Amino acid sequence: MSNSAKSILVSSTKNQKNNYQPNLITESRQTYSALEKNIVVTIINKLTILYFEKSLPLFPHQEIDFLIPYSEISSSRNYEEVEQAAKSLQVKQEGFAYTNEKGERFFKYMVPFPFIENVKTNGKMFLKITMTSKAIPYYTEMGKQWTSYDFKAMRSLSSVYSKRLYEILMSHHRSDRFQYDVDHLRHIINVPTAFDYYEFTRRCLDTACSEIEKKTGIMLRYEPARKVGKKVVAIQFFKSSQLAEAQGEAIANQHYINNIPVGEAISLAYRLFELYTFNELQRKAIVDDSERLTTFFRVHSEIVSGLRNDIVNHTAYMVKSLKIEKIRGRPKKKVAEKPVGSTSIPKSIGSILGGMSIGKK
Repeated sequence: MSNSAKSILVSSTKNQKNNYQPNLITESRQTYSALEKNIVVTIINKLTILYFEKSLPLFPHQEIDFLIPYSEISSSRNYEEVEQAAKSLQVKQEGFAYTNEKGERFFKYMVPFPFIENVKTNGKMFLKITMTSKAIPYYTEMGKQWTSYDFKAMRSLSSVYSKRLYEILMSHHRSDRFQYDVDHLRHIINVPTAFDYYEFTRRCLDTACSEIEKKTGIMLRYEPARKVGKKVVAIQFFKSSQLAEAQGEAIANQHYINNIPVGEAISLAYRLFELYTFNELQRKAIVDDSERLTTFFRVHSEIVSGLRNDIVNHTAYMVKSLKIEKIRGRPKKKVAEKPVGSTSIPKSIGSILGGMSIGKK
């Protein structure tokens, strides 16, 4: 990397784990395709290293040239696709609109990357992308409101709506819920005007929520927040992580167990034993020891909730957790071990006892 008061050439292939960008960029109107967005996200990653990690000062009239390998932009290595994205990126605008304290509306539009060319270095193809000096401050001056998101997670998302919704929800990292006017949200994520509300939710929001959960573990749900007549004009989003959901489920299951009679707990234990291949003496050792029985319920709940995963043999794992390896006896009739964490097994312990709700005595 070289720099001067006029220009910087960034050719490093190092990537930062998280991207940082001002909320002004997150809330801007973007018309990028998914592949164009990957290029922009990669550039923001390089800016994060320069101005956030290394605290490089900004110089007036300073441009940045980014040298990015084709292979870093598209894992499919479809060079024709990369070049097409580069050509279209060169004319794409970002738009900002805001209202001052007097209620007056203002807007700004810019083309951040006006010059793009391909170059060959050491037998490898690169895109050389120039970012204008006027655009740099919009991407680097964080202020009090900024967005941080996982670089690899963002790159893994295939839908541009998933990418946009992911960075929007990450800008609300301090809250588990946030609200948007429908028209504003449609505008900033560039929803086709031909889409009615049903198409907008099904083809944009539902697709994005599903992919975000699958790729990042963040569960995002939404519901109408405000209507004018029959028209939905605002949407409330709710977010949680799969880990948080699993922890809540495990705690609820444990609370349920702590509040049922001993006889019911033992009866429940024997029903759960069918999912394992304990021998008869091991079963008896579990139900005859209250501490061991409590541990059995806790570990089982954490397994089916997903808090304990990558377990090859659930019985062997449980035997070791309960410290009953040395208890030998007439083995239970040999059957194939059932997959404890499969969807065929009820996750709520209360549901095993005839649909009783968790948390009730």
